[in-house]
Amino acid sequence: MNKGLKLKYIILFSGYNQRAVIAFLRTLTQNHVDNYIIFAASEKDSILKTEYRSRVFVIRKNKVLDYNEIESYIHDAKLKLGFEKFLIPPTTEALNRFLIEYEEKFNLTGYISSLVSKRLYELVSDKLKFSELCFEQNILIPERIQFPQVFREEFVAKPLTYYDKEGRVFSPILIETKNDFRIFDKNYPKESFYYQRYIHGRSIYLLYYFPLNSNNLKILKFSQENFMQQPYGKSILVAKPSDYHLKHISDQFERLFQHVGYTGFVMVELRVDGDKPYMIEANPRFWGPSQLFVDAGCNFFEVYLNDYKFINKKIDTNNINMDVKYFWHSGTVTKESVNNCFFNDYKQEYLEEFCELVQWDIYKRKDTNQLFLEYE
Repeated sequence: MNKGLKLKYIILFSGYNQRAVIAFLRTLTQNHVDNYIIFAASEKDSILKTEYRSRVFVIRKNKVLDYNEIESYIHDAKLKLGFEKFLIPPTTEALNRFLIEYEEKFNLTGYISSLVSKRLYELVSDKLKFSELCFEQNILIPERIQFPQVFREEFVAKPLTYYDKEGRVFSPILIETKNDFRIFDKNYPKESFYYQRYIHGRSIYLLYYFPLNSNNLKILKFSQENFMQQPYGKSILVAKPSDYHLKHISDQFERLFQHVGYTGFVMVELRVDGDKPYMIEANPRFWGPSQLFVDAGCNFFEVYLNDYKFINKKIDTNNINMDVKYFWHSGTVTKESVNNCFFNDYKQEYLEEFCELVQWDIYKRKDTNQLFLEYE
């Protein structure tokens, strides 16, 4: 690490999207980047059970992100460690929205933003806006439907915007059964959502990093196929590398993001029905299964660290290991919950491959072994 970089630190927020946080910390360690600190989410933050606990500068008092509280922690860290500038990686949607909202204030404290403008961020992150953008670019999207009077088939409820008119935040909701339908109809504000036909088929993530200066760094891209997922479309449990980023659909997304001037991380989720890839949503932040691209040798975090001059490393993507796997065993929580997971025609293979998959577990490693043993 260059001596001058001591004046610039990384402040990493942990506690949410933790698997991606761990993969990023491993990348920092592998590249001998030691000018970073961690703001833990709470006393229950699992980072405190890892080898990275010594890097925790403060344990936040409030679960909700509060500018005055965060600014005071940054002020204390700068006084104690002597840095002038700091980068906050885009680990979660809530953090990104918070940083964008208070960007002008944070800029006065030495903050280096790695996020795009509020308008552009919302264009990509807000599900309806990005869906309409894809439609304009002749990219397939699921058919939009009206909320049905009675349940007949699976469909998805998606929030119109990140915050609804009452300031509430909702995740997409998969409505698979009559009971799901009754629960949604009774408990959710239907005017805060729009509705799409559910697409059956293969689950693909297209992963991109668009550098600040494309003359110095090329677009990094990778893809994964997801074989096992938590119920109701939650976190990915099993994934393997794919070649989908080499297909025409990936070229379409690259042109789309370049056209709007997007930079940084973005994942596009696809569902492939037969030979038709449908865009489901885009996430402009770190992704939970990040350890897969780290293990594969297509490390998006290294390109990010290069972009912001924390490392100076030539990124070689010619020797990507397609034989690696991603597994998050503790994400199944209990043996019983496995029966409720989405397997994508993989259930028998999961049982056959289980012993091999465990060797790839995100937490079955020296730095996080305590977390793995808790759920063994």
